[in-house]
Amino acid sequence: MIPTGMAGLDRERGSSTVTDVESLAAVGTGRGLPERAKVLDTLDAILGPSRSRDRPVGVALYGPPGSGKTELALTCGARFERNGGTVIHLECTPEDTLFGCCRRIANELGDELPESGLALETARTRAIDRIHDAPGPRCIIVDDVAVLPSDVRRELFLDVLDAVSADAALAVVATSTELAVRNDFDARERSLLGDSERALPAYDEDQLREIVDRRVGRAFDDAAIGPALVDGAVEAALDRGGDVGYALELVAAAAEVAAADDSFPITDTDLAHAREQVAIEDVVAQIEGLRPHHLFALRGLCALAAADDTPARVGTAFRAYVEACQSVGEEPNTERSLQNYVRRLVEIGIVDCEEVRTDTGGKFNQYELARPRREVSAALDALQ
Repeated sequence: MIPTGMAGLDRERGSSTVTDVESLAAVGTGRGLPERAKVLDTLDAILGPSRSRDRPVGVALYGPPGSGKTELALTCGARFERNGGTVIHLECTPEDTLFGCCRRIANELGDELPESGLALETARTRAIDRIHDAPGPRCIIVDDVAVLPSDVRRELFLDVLDAVSADAALAVVATSTELAVRNDFDARERSLLGDSERALPAYDEDQLREIVDRRVGRAFDDAAIGPALVDGAVEAALDRGGDVGYALELVAAAAEVAAADDSFPITDTDLAHAREQVAIEDVVAQIEGLRPHHLFALRGLCALAAADDTPARVGTAFRAYVEACQSVGEEPNTERSLQNYVRRLVEIGIVDCEEVRTDTGGKFNQYELARPRREVSAALDALQ
């Protein structure tokens, strides 16, 4: 994802420095995907019967973050559009409900359903009708399907997609970072995807370098590119397990830093600043929907981390939470409440929990930050 602050670069598009910022988007600009050409050909062949409107077809596409799953799916979907058809891209989140999924599908196909005040059955019916009436051939991409709550995923597949699949010869492409996601599907859900599945390995260093170099070359003219920019972006991607989307996000953020200072070419210093900025934005995205007392608990753990007092047991964490509340004149809740707050922080991955067993057979939990303290503190400050 290109950071929202890229508006500064938008203003520069007419200059000789920035030529094609969209090339830094993580998806949608593959223009051939040479690194995944064989997989693309295979997927294209699998989806052929749906594209020719003969019968419904499904495929599951697995791979680590930044390995090209979404871009491959969208590139396959573009073939449906070139045949006069329709592509629906449903980006899943852990907070999704069936109503929300149906609403987004219907609205992507031309409806204007409101966020609230509408019955679920109405939204479901509208989604089914819109898919059925959309120009064929039709392809729906259920992106990052494993993050959907299992009941929502099951209802989406069985009560919506299965309701139109046979009549519409619908192609269903489900992407996931989890290889075992199909194990949670029941027989009818699996039938929508059939037996076709492909697993993508992470990009290796040479592939990352080719992709980043190609995208950076399209995004900027030579005057904007410092000598260490591609090397730094590739190194950052390797640190994330080969996540090319992260590398491109860093380059976009580094370009924003350089544009703000009017200091092209983009240097490794800009990239370092961008890496910190993107990390903080990631933490903000994790915690921005939390309630105030969740954030007070997190501030308490930050204070303990700064004093090298983590991992911390609940009692220690509670005292830090109370101090965080009192620092802003807020009345703290009980220690039992804190346990609920910390449990939520563990669920979203911002805090780690370790169960420790004592020599006498007892056990207790210890908590510590799962992200660097400086990033978490900066994110908390950004939300104030």
